[in-house]
Amino acid sequence: MITPGQRRALIVATGRYDDPKLRRLRAPAADAQQLAEVLRDPTIGDFDVEIAEDCDERDLRRRIARFFRASGRDDVLLMHLSGHGIKDARGSLFMAASDTEIDLLDATAISAAWLDEQMTQSRSRRKLLLLDCCFSGKFPFGMMHRAGEGVEVEERMQGRGRAVITATNSMEYAYEGEQLSGEGQPSYFSAAIVEALKTGEADRDQDQWISVDELYDYVYDWVRERSPNQTPTKQSALEGPLYVARSRYRRPIEPAAPDRQLLDLVEHPISGARLGAIEELTRLLKATSPSVALAARQALARMRDDDSRNVRERAMAALDEAGVAEVPEPQPVDSAYEREQRELEQRLQREREEQLQREREQREREQRLQREQPMQREQLSPGDAPGPVGDYSALSARAASVLAAISLVVVAVVITISLSDQGAGKNGDPPSQLVPSGDPPVAKKAANRIQHVPGAANVSLKVGSKNFSEQHILGEIYAQALQAAGYKVNKRLNLGSEVIAYRALRQDRIDAYPEYIGTALTAFFNVKISTIAKNRDDAYEDAKAEYAKDGITALPPTPFEDTYGLAITKQTADELGEPKKISDLTGESRELVINGYPECRRRIDCLLGVERGYDLKFKRFLPGENKFQLLDNRDADIAFVFTTEGKLSSGKYVLLRDDKHVFPPYNISFTVRDAVAKKLGPKGRKVITDVQRFLTDAVMQRLNAQVDIDKQEPAKVAAEYLEAFGFVASSS
Repeated sequence: MITPGQRRALIVATGRYDDPKLRRLRAPAADAQQLAEVLRDPTIGDFDVEIAEDCDERDLRRRIARFFRASGRDDVLLMHLSGHGIKDARGSLFMAASDTEIDLLDATAISAAWLDEQMTQSRSRRKLLLLDCCFSGKFPFGMMHRAGEGVEVEERMQGRGRAVITATNSMEYAYEGEQLSGEGQPSYFSAAIVEALKTGEADRDQDQWISVDELYDYVYDWVRERSPNQTPTKQSALEGPLYVARSRYRRPIEPAAPDRQLLDLVEHPISGARLGAIEELTRLLKATSPSVALAARQALARMRDDDSRNVRERAMAALDEAGVAEVPEPQPVDSAYEREQRELEQRLQREREEQLQREREQREREQRLQREQPMQREQLSPGDAPGPVGDYSALSARAASVLAAISLVVVAVVITISLSDQGAGKNGDPPSQLVPSGDPPVAKKAANRIQHVPGAANVSLKVGSKNFSEQHILGEIYAQALQAAGYKVNKRLNLGSEVIAYRALRQDRIDAYPEYIGTALTAFFNVKISTIAKNRDDAYEDAKAEYAKDGITALPPTPFEDTYGLAITKQTADELGEPKKISDLTGESRELVINGYPECRRRIDCLLGVERGYDLKFKRFLPGENKFQLLDNRDADIAFVFTTEGKLSSGKYVLLRDDKHVFPPYNISFTVRDAVAKKLGPKGRKVITDVQRFLTDAVMQRLNAQVDIDKQEPAKVAAEYLEAFGFVASSS
């Protein structure tokens, strides 16, 4: 007899299958053992664990039914199911058992509907299902009755109801480790659960308990970071928190960001000023905030090695009076903004990878159709098709070729017109591959040719970039241009985030890299987004002055800026009367659903800024990463985008002009260490400013599209840009 209040877990792991159509899975066995270990641990899960491994359908059905029915009202039930998930022709989800036959799912597999019914009939009021299989987001989360008004406070605090966390959404596959032999590795989803519970890091509110919501948040981030094509989901009908495990995790205390004025005093050349800083740091040692106190201790610890004896003694005395024996070594700590930007960068990278995966799948489908069509034609004997039909097929093939050629010309003309509107044709010519008439006149292209700089062969420099497509392209353009001028260039591209890249620049590990002005001001120089100059040149001058303090030369900015923008489809634009700028949405916005990444609604350089700056209110904010897909499906009417994204070059979307300059300038400045900038000299610096003068928004969109959509290598795209505008001689 099950006594009230027990914590029981059933782990179902099926990796071996009789049906040859079902591939063997190595992950479930590893999933089961590792998850059982943490769930059984009395200091973590404290569950009574049962494992059902490689059971046939009859045995598995009975074990699941007994698990849910032999339960008390106050029991906490956790079920983890790992194996193949299969959808039938109607789209219903089934979980495969070891003897499941693909052609007889109704009779030989466990239907999600039946499993949902077992959960509903269970007397337990606290149930959690962890579903690790393909298409697990299809699980039919049953209707739950509302609790009566007389629910006790204690019951609410303990949590009532049930929740389902799935490895994927309803359309995705789940992924296990890449190893195909050996002992097997846990799947991404199950590994994330084990990691969350074992380390306790899922305890984000630091209350020593891991709730269902905290577990899901941790699993979602962990899985998406390692498998961008997999999206865990959660369905919940819980009243109050349901705690899955205890946590002993304590988040390390991070020192607070030092006050700029106080930091100036700490590093002041006059010892009297540094002594004044010690007085303020001594006061901060008693701060109630642990992070502030730690920052003060670390600053005083550094001052124990000061050149002035008085400063050294006062710093040591302050630490002694506070009873500080040892001080942790200061570690480089990202600011909250830097962490936010890094997370945003990671999300964008995952979105790009998801898009690439969808496009690969589309190409595979198209290639498969192309292979099948000749086979179908070959299956027709000459007698099956009369002569006129054969003639018509040949005519259709010729017509298709003609139409394809016409389409290419039309696309080229449209892109050329777009580039002309952006100013790409000023003082030069647009890329030859975008112009239907062929190469620009040789005389005009020759005027742009990069000339060899005297003495350049004696100058070596390392050019870096951050870790996404646009940065790779820019890094290649600048590096190849300098090489054409005769400089010895070593490329160090794909460094990481702006924090990593700028640190490498200051530590002489690289000599130069392209950085966005807005990013530099906010991430490096602590300028609030709301106070950044709206004019590009003013923002550049502000960044240039700050860079100079760090011994960095910021070269003049690019014509393009990769800032935030609002985009709509051409169809939506027609329906709204063809708006050209954001202010044109006045009177229309209350009927529009707007999309952005989740944090957008709280950021002054995103939704918050648009609503305040333009006095707009939208019907609803729809968080999500796949902005263009949401626009195409009409799930969203308008979306926040980056203004140089390759998708914008397709002609399907309208980018609304930020006529009130809500978004900060994000033009590129090629930043160079002062010593190297001096070696480059005026002629070397001119190579940089010359080569970037045709980089308009439209040109950058097209270059990004060639890498992100057409799958070309950044080095090749950069070389073609340089050749097309005549900066270097054509290699063909």
